[in-house]
Amino acid sequence: MAAQTFTDFEIVVADNSGSHDLQRKIDQVLAEFPRLDLVVKRQPSRVGPAENFNSLIDAARGEFWVCLPDDDRLCPDFIARALAALEAHQECAFTFADHWIIRADGTRDETESANNTVRFGRHLLREGVYRHDQLFGIALRQSMCLQTAMFRRSVIQTFRFLPGIMLLDQSLFVRMGVADEPLCAYYIDGRVFEYRIHGAQITATTRRAEMIRDQIAVFETLRGIPRAYTRDVNAKLSRGYLALALTEAEEGSLPSARIDAAKSLRLALSLRGALGALLVMAVPAGVPLARRAYGWAARFLGS
Repeated sequence: MAAQTFTDFEIVVADNSGSHDLQRKIDQVLAEFPRLDLVVKRQPSRVGPAENFNSLIDAARGEFWVCLPDDDRLCPDFIARALAALEAHQECAFTFADHWIIRADGTRDETESANNTVRFGRHLLREGVYRHDQLFGIALRQSMCLQTAMFRRSVIQTFRFLPGIMLLDQSLFVRMGVADEPLCAYYIDGRVFEYRIHGAQITATTRRAEMIRDQIAVFETLRGIPRAYTRDVNAKLSRGYLALALTEAEEGSLPSARIDAAKSLRLALSLRGALGALLVMAVPAGVPLARRAYGWAARFLGS
């Protein structure tokens, strides 16, 4: 943040450590940046990610709001580019952009960055305004990354983050895509953020079954899915339930695996998906073969 080309901003730091020792270390780091406008929001006790992020929304005083986790970095022109877009396009509620993948040591991984752009469909986007009727499809592809977004604070105050949902960003963007009041967004065609990949991330430390259940919950709790995307959402849920069933079967939870395979079968839109669900329901011993054939559980979160 100290390297931003635009300098008129405040930083609200959420201290969710719950540790006096860590609080002292945080204070020591913050003291190294006396010229920054810093506000520390200390949680009395540890809270969940949604509650922590929502406290940052409430504590912020500016017109715009950006989320920066402690293991990632904004590129120096991030604020300047996002502000310019929102000032030029008053109809837009937020901006979003592409991002770099950086390794645990902070170096950029250009190959994985390019692969990630394609994996999440950002190569299909062009710089400019995207209307409300386009946002749900973009969110469904998971093209929007929370850390690349700048929101008008009034907008993020309205939507906030849902407690109990681990995938905060996907839940936020799909809810925006079905909002009663139409929203527009501006896509910045460039990498303005650096996303760090390391072994201590939530996605790396959370059990696979739990992550898949959370992905399913994002869509099962959603209301008002556009009719044009009903088929796509059902296909995503079918893959999710099959991924969960495969994982549960491999973990030895055969009754749960059969139940979730049946849910996948009811939503299945392809012969391959239906056969995979039937295999888990009828022949749990065939699950390793099904995983090799379909690979659902391994790639569901990025599908």
